[in-house]
Amino acid sequence: MIKFPRVVDLNVNGACNLNCFFCYGPSKDAAELKTESILRCIDILKGGGVEFISITGGEPTLRSDLLTIVAHVKSKGMQCALHTNGHFLGRNNPLLQYLSWIAMPLDGFDSKSHQRMRGDSVGFERVTTFLDWLSSSEHRPNLQIKIGTVVTRNNVNQLKRISGVLSKLDIDVWKIHELRPRGMGAVSYRKTHVDNGEIRRIVEEIQKSETGYKISYSSTSQSDGAYMFVYPDGEVRTPKVDGYVSHGCLLNPNFEFDFAKEMSVTNFNNNVELAYGIQD
Repeated sequence: MIKFPRVVDLNVNGACNLNCFFCYGPSKDAAELKTESILRCIDILKGGGVEFISITGGEPTLRSDLLTIVAHVKSKGMQCALHTNGHFLGRNNPLLQYLSWIAMPLDGFDSKSHQRMRGDSVGFERVTTFLDWLSSSEHRPNLQIKIGTVVTRNNVNQLKRISGVLSKLDIDVWKIHELRPRGMGAVSYRKTHVDNGEIRRIVEEIQKSETGYKISYSSTSQSDGAYMFVYPDGEVRTPKVDGYVSHGCLLNPNFEFDFAKEMSVTNFNNNVELAYGIQD
């Protein structure tokens, strides 16, 4: 039986309402599996020992069957995280009852700085307003919150100010990412990439303050072979620094891959920490 890593990213679509210049997700026109096939993928992952499925995209809330998908993850006894830009996630959304984690982006300290990163004039308000509501909702005790920030030349000098904003919000983890030279990120990398050492120095400085949440930094080198992605068409990929390695379609009856051998022992056993900045 195939043994999968504990955490797997399930990219349910490539479609997205934003055009982030650093995006390394699937192409917007990526072929997408139908509902039944996605549920079959979830069953296969569960059978291979997966404990935690991250529902990503694209923007996964654009799928009309997303409630069915997340409910199926929960029914299999796995934790489910939803990665969303927040545009279509309103209050009391039925998705929330099935989630263990919700991950949302803040790449600036206000609307204008966030917009410079994502071309999104309302994203900052949508995320912060939603989190304000969520902090006192019935869902919060069972739901952990991760905020993600991709560091580029556009916002590296704003990290301390972003930290200040997050300190006023009720979150669990702030995950800071070095820009990856993959996807659209490969196009913008030369002009916008910030050296790992420079980011790490700023992060370590912020970590010395009392923030009220865990700060986790992910460098490009750490992502090399550290994750497993199932793409919208069912293709299984693992990341390299500047691309991906394809291992075939998960739904293929002859699919076979030794993930424990491909990934380092540390990454294979601890990719919950790599993905969500937590130890368990």
